[in-house]
Amino acid sequence: MAATQHPPDQDSGEIAQWKGEPRGALYLAEGLSIVEAARQAGVSERTLRRRLARPDYRAEVAQLRGKMLDAALGQLIAATTAAVAVLVNLLEAKSETVRLGAASRILEHALELRELTEVEGRVQSLEQVLLKATHTEEIRLTVAGGV
Repeated sequence: MAATQHPPDQDSGEIAQWKGEPRGALYLAEGLSIVEAARQAGVSERTLRRRLARPDYRAEVAQLRGKMLDAALGQLIAATTAAVAVLVNLLEAKSETVRLGAASRILEHALELRELTEVEGRVQSLEQVLLKATHTEEIRLTVAGGV
């Protein structure tokens, strides 16, 4: 995976910052190995490993990775809209095979989405039941003097 080029790190023993974000953490969030992330950030592997021993630094890597995944997800959602438009347009193609393929894919994805939506609803219902049961148990324990 190719990393984005960032200015070299000036290690002061603390997490060095570039545009508000630690470069080593940024490279790790991009999926580089510790060795490669350290090289790209201009710090030693030992420095990067020492930083990774800090929970706040690991949390920063996770937060950066989450931001990157959110951005990628946004791009995928935008592309999904365009992909659906392509499939819908293919329903008007001259070739019967193309029309059949587009119709099949649309129906297949619609059914998958329906299944996922139903499962999501069932999971939410179970979570509510579990939350209510947990809350009821906490009340019971409190009344009984168990908490």
